[in-house]
Amino acid sequence: MNFNLKGQTLELEISLIKGGLVIIEMEREDLALSFSELRKQTAEELFSISFQDELLLIKEKPWKNATLPTAFFRNEARNDLVLKIPTGTRLRGTITTVSGDIRAASITGSLKMKTISGQMNFGRIESNRLNLQNIGGNLNIENLAGAISVKMISGNCQIQDGRISRFAFSSVSGDISVNASLDLDRDSTIHTVSGDATLNILGYTGESRIYISTLSGETAITGDYPHEKIEIKNRMPFLKSHPFKAFMPAMKSFVSSFAKMADDGDVEVHTAAETKGNDKYIQQILQMLADGKINAEEAEKLISALK
Repeated sequence: MNFNLKGQTLELEISLIKGGLVIIEMEREDLALSFSELRKQTAEELFSISFQDELLLIKEKPWKNATLPTAFFRNEARNDLVLKIPTGTRLRGTITTVSGDIRAASITGSLKMKTISGQMNFGRIESNRLNLQNIGGNLNIENLAGAISVKMISGNCQIQDGRISRFAFSSVSGDISVNASLDLDRDSTIHTVSGDATLNILGYTGESRIYISTLSGETAITGDYPHEKIEIKNRMPFLKSHPFKAFMPAMKSFVSSFAKMADDGDVEVHTAAETKGNDKYIQQILQMLADGKINAEEAEKLISALK
């Protein structure tokens, strides 16, 4: 499938259930869509695709509404969408996958991307507004130029190089690793529950500050930076050695019920916890409160994280 792109900006609204997305920049003038394991007729059966006013809309249809044989959906082949765009195209919009990966060697623009149990792997990203959410998978960026906001649950985040203008990282049980120059135009933050944060700062410019907060993780900062501009709060370091730390992996259960295919075909993400099975952890929290090891506010936050 090919579409003519008049300008240098492309808006995306992509929602995938079974497969992932690969974005490839090429020396070309048009857009090209292909599906790695699907014939054109099959793709049109499973996906709603439209292109109008520089907006590319792709929505995977609910399988129950398809006329293909049920046996097709037991096929283990990954039906990844491959999007080929002209070099230098600025992207904006949203991309959502359930179990598929999101990959690109190069991206320019402002995007919100979310995946559930998929991986995110990028080469170079240049963006003044990049919002990434990953539940159960890892995020890897080889080179980042610009601003980024990341929310991770049970996955690791790694940025290998680049020059970052602002960042906001949040992680429940995964590690955050950043090796980059910082030219901050706004205060930036890192919040973790049980994951570690590692920063190797290749250079630090700007008057903005960095605030790092963790419940039980460890923080390591190296490189060339003004120490007075970084504030670290380790709120509950005793959890490192307390048996209660074993509850941290259980926090993954609050996203164990996700990716419901609604009647209208939208992908919904359920983040409410199932409290069943977490009662013993709540009792441990209450016991720690009674023993004076945590205060009421900390106990409330921990219990809320399980719900």
